[in-house]
Amino acid sequence: MNYQYEKITTGKYRIWGRDYNAIHLCTLTEAKAIVASLEAEWLKELKKLRISELNANINAVYKAYLSKYPEVEIRSFDEKAHEAFKVSKDGETPLEDTPILSALTQNNKEARNLLASQVLEKVQDNMRL
Repeated sequence: MNYQYEKITTGKYRIWGRDYNAIHLCTLTEAKAIVASLEAEWLKELKKLRISELNANINAVYKAYLSKYPEVEIRSFDEKAHEAFKVSKDGETPLEDTPILSALTQNNKEARNLLASQVLEKVQDNMRL
């Protein structure tokens, strides 16, 4: 607990902690409410800080992952994933409905379906990152 209260006299409490030190003319219930409010605000700020740190770490890992691929391939990631999801739902999806994967496999449906499963594996790996 980062914030605390102590009774000074009847109806008067000192509340202090991390960045707060004040005397309040209040009841015990009110002192507890003030401490709870200060704790809640501190936890909100701590949560924002931790989320920011996590996002920075995730971004660094993802940028390192992307650095392995040429820019032209990175731009096609989303479309390849979209096409792979189509194929995963129905292996008989027409080749013309998956132009990128079909082109990469010279319009061979079996090879396209295999590539689609590999693309989905990469998508799952990215999600695990």
